[in-house]
Amino acid sequence: MSVGQLALLSYSSNGIYTAQWLYKPQLQTLGPTPAIARKRLAKLISEKEIDVGSTIFRNWTDGVVFSKIFTVQPCREVDGRRVLVGNPVAIPLRYVRVEHANGQKSCYLPELNVWTEWSTPGDSPPPELEMAVRHRASNVTPEKLQRWWPPLFSEVVKVTVKTKERGTAQLEPRHEFLEEIAEPIKKKLVPFLPPDVRATLPTRELREFMATGGGIVVGEPGCGKSSLIASVAVEIEADRRAARKKVHELQRGRLYPKFWRTSIHRLISGMMYLGQWQERVERFIQALANIEGFLVLDNLRDLVRYGGTSPRDSIAAFITPFIRSGQLNVVVESSPSELDAVQQLVPGLVEALPIFRMPEWPATSERLLLQRLVEHRLRETKLSVQAEVPATIQRLCRQFQSATSPPSATVRFTEKLVDQFRKTHVETELSADETVTQFSRLYGLPEVLLRDELPLNRTEIVAGLMREVIGQPRACETAASVFSRIKTSLNDPGRPFANMFFCGPTGVGKTQLAKALAKALFGYQQEKTPLVRVDMSEYSYPGAGSMFMQNSKGEPASWLQQIRNRPLSVLLLDEIEKASPDVFDVLLSLLDEGRLTDRFGLTTSFRSCVVIMTSNIGVRRGGSLGFGDLMDVDYAAEVKRSFRPEFFNRLDHVIPFAPLSYEVIASIAAKELAELSDREGLQRRNIRLDWTDRVLEKIARVGFHPELGARPLQKAIELAVVAPLSRWLIDHPSAANCRVVLDMEDEQMVIVME
Repeated sequence: MSVGQLALLSYSSNGIYTAQWLYKPQLQTLGPTPAIARKRLAKLISEKEIDVGSTIFRNWTDGVVFSKIFTVQPCREVDGRRVLVGNPVAIPLRYVRVEHANGQKSCYLPELNVWTEWSTPGDSPPPELEMAVRHRASNVTPEKLQRWWPPLFSEVVKVTVKTKERGTAQLEPRHEFLEEIAEPIKKKLVPFLPPDVRATLPTRELREFMATGGGIVVGEPGCGKSSLIASVAVEIEADRRAARKKVHELQRGRLYPKFWRTSIHRLISGMMYLGQWQERVERFIQALANIEGFLVLDNLRDLVRYGGTSPRDSIAAFITPFIRSGQLNVVVESSPSELDAVQQLVPGLVEALPIFRMPEWPATSERLLLQRLVEHRLRETKLSVQAEVPATIQRLCRQFQSATSPPSATVRFTEKLVDQFRKTHVETELSADETVTQFSRLYGLPEVLLRDELPLNRTEIVAGLMREVIGQPRACETAASVFSRIKTSLNDPGRPFANMFFCGPTGVGKTQLAKALAKALFGYQQEKTPLVRVDMSEYSYPGAGSMFMQNSKGEPASWLQQIRNRPLSVLLLDEIEKASPDVFDVLLSLLDEGRLTDRFGLTTSFRSCVVIMTSNIGVRRGGSLGFGDLMDVDYAAEVKRSFRPEFFNRLDHVIPFAPLSYEVIASIAAKELAELSDREGLQRRNIRLDWTDRVLEKIARVGFHPELGARPLQKAIELAVVAPLSRWLIDHPSAANCRVVLDMEDEQMVIVME
C-alpha cells in the first residue's frame, strides 16, 4: 500500500532540484530532474521506517507556494550585545500554505523553518507571517541572511511513499536537549494513587485519550489531573516496554521515554532576546517529534500569558500550527475557566486539540484514598489510625478548604497531619479528636467552630470583640453572628462566609473590629493576624478594574496572592466608596459567587473568607463630630442610596459605628497604656506601669480629633508618654523590678519610681 505525501520541490540556479518533505523538513534529497529528486525522497522516507499510514501523515490535502518581500535588518552579537550591521535588506521569502482535510490551513516558511497560522481567508497573507519573520530576523547575521535567499522556482508536489505496518522514526533524537528543559514521567514522579482508588477513576478513558494524540484535560483545580495523567503515562510506558521484549533483539532499537513534563517558565527560561524562545521551542518540538513523544504541561493559561506582548504572539499562537500539522503531541491541563478564556484569546489552539473532561471525585473514592494514604505513611511504624479519621478530614476540608476541588486539599492536610503525628505522638493511635486539633492549629480556626459537641458561647465571643473594640457594642454584637453561621454550617457554600459593610465616622474602630474578627475567627494560635487589607482609594481612577486584579507585570495582584496562599482570611476593603465603577463590577462577582477570574482564566476563591468593607458615607448628614455628639443617621439607607442596587443586595449586614464619647476615648487610652506595659523595654526590666487620671485626661484630650476620631490617640501616647518615659529610663539605668507611676503637673509628664 502507498500513501501520497506533500513535498516542496525547488529548482536552484545551479540546475539542481531539491525535494523536501513538508512534515519533516530535515528530510530532503537532490536530483538532476524533478522525478529523480521526488523518487529519492520517497525512498528516504521509506528507509527511515516512518509509519506514513498513520492519520497525522495523511491529513494534508494540498499546498501552494507564495512569495512576499520582507525588510530585514542584519545584526551581530558582540560582547553579549546585539549590534546592527549595515542597512536593512529587502528580501523575497517563500511561504507555503498547507491545507488540511478538515479545512484548516497552516503556513510554513522553508528558509526560516517556521510554522505559523493561516488565519486569513483566500490567498491574503496572514498577519502571523509578519510576526514569524520579525522574530526570526531579530538575530540574523549577514551570512545567515544569504542562505535565506529563495531558489529560482518552487512548487508543492506529491510523492508516493510505501507504508509500513510497524516501525517508528529512527531519526537521531536529541535526548540530552530534552533533559535540559523537561523530564520524562517515570514511576517515581507519580503521586500516591493505589490500584483500588484508580479503579474508581476514569483511567481507561484517559489512557485512550492520551494514546491517540492527547489534548486538553479539563477539570477543576485540585481534582487530581496531574496525578492521573502521570499514572496513565507510566502505565503506557510499561506496556510499550513489555511489547518491546516480544520483538527480536536485533529489531528492537532504542526505546526513548514518550511523555515529557515541563512548564512554560522552564521552557523559555533565559531567553532574553527577540526570537530566542521561538528557536528553542521549535528545537524542542523537533526533538519530541523525532521520538514521537508527548509534551505534558501543567496549565493551559501560561501558553497564552508568555512569549509576546499579547495572546496573538504568545507561545500558544506559535505552537498551534505544529499541533495542527501533527508535529507536536501535547497533553495540557486546564480548568474550565482557563479553557473558556483561552478559547476567546487564541481560538485556534483550542480548536486544534481534543478535550477530555475530568469528572468530580466521588466522596467514597476520596475517603478510600485518605485511608490508604494514612496507612501508607504509617506502614513502617507501630502507629494505627481510627476508622473515623478519613471522614473527619473530608468534612473539615470540604467546609473550610473549598478553594480547590477534592482531593487536593484533603491530601495536603493528611500528609501534614501524619507527619506531625509521627513527630509528636503521645498515643499509639491517630484519632478523629487529634485530627480536629491539628486542623485547628494549622489553619487557625478555634476548635469550638470545628467540634459539634462544643457549645458556642455567643456572649463570650461578643465580650472578646468588645475588649478589642471599645465603645461599639452594637457593631460587635452584629459581627459576632458570623460565628454562628460558620458553626452551624448554614452559610451559602457558593459565597463568602459573610459580606459586611462597616460605616461610621473616621477613627471609631471599623478597622480595629476587622482585625479583632480576623484574629478570633482564623488567628487561633497564629503569629500573624490573617487580615488582607486593600486601600480602595488606590483604585479610584477610570479603568482601575484591570489593575485591581493584576500588577504591572500581568501577575495577580498582591492581595489576590495573599488570599490564594491563605484562603481562611478576612478581606478588608477600606474606603470602598472611593473605588471606580469598574472595580465595583469586579466586586459583584466576588460578593455573589465567592470567586474572581482574570482574563487568562485564573480563578481565586473567596468562599472561605469574610469580606468587610468600610466607609464613612452618611457621616456629614449627621452633623459635625466631637465628644458626645449623637448621630441619628440611617446608614443602611445611606448605603442603599450611594451604591447600585445589585451591590447593596449582596451585603449581608450594614453595621453602623457610633461616634466616640469622652468616656470611650478614656477607656481606649487606658487600653493603649496597658498594652504599653507589654513592650520589650519594660518587660526586660520587670517594670510595672501605672498612671493617674490626669494622664488619661491629657491623652484623651490630645488624642481625639473631631474629624479623625481616636486615630491620633496612638501618636499622642508616643509623644506624651513613650518619649518622656524613654528619656527617664536612659537617665535611670538601674531602674528595674519596680513600679513606675505616670502623672501630670503643669502639663508636664512626671515619672515616679516606687
